[in-house]
Amino acid sequence: MPQRVSMREIAAQAGVSVMTVSLALRGSTRVSTETTKRIHDLSKEMGYQNDPALRALIAYRRTKAPPNFSGTIAYINNTSNPNATAEKELFSATINGAKERACDLGYKVEDFWAKSPDMTPVRFSSILMARGIQGLILAPQATPHERMSLAWENFSVVTIGYSLKHPQFNSVAHDPFKSMLLCMENLSRMGYRRVGLSMLEDQDERTQHRYLGAYHAGWDSYVFSGRRIPVLSTKTSSKEPFIQWLTRHRPDAVIGMNHYMMGFIKEAGLKIPQDIGFALPHQIRVVDDIAAHVDGHSHEVGRAALELVTGMIERNEKGIPQCPRTYTIDPTWRERASVRKQ
Repeated sequence: MPQRVSMREIAAQAGVSVMTVSLALRGSTRVSTETTKRIHDLSKEMGYQNDPALRALIAYRRTKAPPNFSGTIAYINNTSNPNATAEKELFSATINGAKERACDLGYKVEDFWAKSPDMTPVRFSSILMARGIQGLILAPQATPHERMSLAWENFSVVTIGYSLKHPQFNSVAHDPFKSMLLCMENLSRMGYRRVGLSMLEDQDERTQHRYLGAYHAGWDSYVFSGRRIPVLSTKTSSKEPFIQWLTRHRPDAVIGMNHYMMGFIKEAGLKIPQDIGFALPHQIRVVDDIAAHVDGHSHEVGRAALELVTGMIERNEKGIPQCPRTYTIDPTWRERASVRKQ
C-alpha cells in the first residue's frame, strides 16, 4: 500500500515551511496567490489527500489546550437604536451565546453599530478592515426585506434570522415553522379545538410567512373543529381590533405574538386560562413563568452563528455565497399556567 503524502513532503518539494503549506491548502490570505496556486498544483501532482483522522486528532488536542487568540468577530447592529444589543431580547441572547462560544474557540465578539451619524458603507467597511476583522455576524434587521451594503468580499458573513433580503448569506435562525406547529400540536393535545392566531404584519413578513404557513398546516393536521378562525393580522398593536376579533370568533385559545395580548384578553372580560388559553410561538422572558411558549433557544442560535462564521474564516470563505445555507435550531415547548387541560 503506497504511503500517504504528508504536508512535510510537499513543503520540502516546494521549498517552503509546513505552516505555509497548511495555510495555502486552507486558502488563507496570509499566503500569496502565486504560492497558494503552486502548492495546490504540487499537492495534486504528488497525490496529497486530507486525513480526516488527523484533523480529528488536531481538533481534540485543541480542546485540551487553552485556545490562542484568533481575532475579533463583529456583531453588527444595523438598526436605528444604538442600544438594541442590550435592550432587545433576541439581540442580547444571540450575542451572549456568540460571546460564550467565542471564548472556547479563541475569538472575541464585539458589538458594532452600523447606523451611527455620518456613517457610510465605505467608512464602516474601512473601520472593520482597519481593526483586522474578518468575520461578521449580522443581527436581525429593523424591518423585513432589508438591504445592506458593505465591502462583502473582505469578510466571512453570517446572518441571524430571515429579515435581510439582499445580499443573501449563510444564516442561523430559530425555526418559526416548527415553533408554530409545536404550539398547534400541544394546544390540540390539551383539548383546545378553536385556536386563533393574532400577529403583526411585520412579524409574519420577517419570517417569510413561516408562522402563518405553519398555522394553516397545523389546523389541517391536528384535531380542530368548525370553520377555521380568520387570522388577525394588523400593522400596529391595537386593543380594539383584537377585542372585536375575539368577541366575533370566540376562540378557546389564542396564539399571540406579543405578551401584551394577555392584557387585551383580560380587558375583554375573559380569564386566562379558565375562559381561554394563551400561548406564544416564541420566547419572551418577561412572561416566561406565566405564558406557555415555544423556546427558540436564541442563545444557541448565537453559539451556532459563531461556530459557522469562524469555520468560514478558517476555510477562507468570504463574500456573497452562490448558494446560501440556512441552519435552524430546533425549538422546545414550555407549558405554563396560561393553558390547561380541557
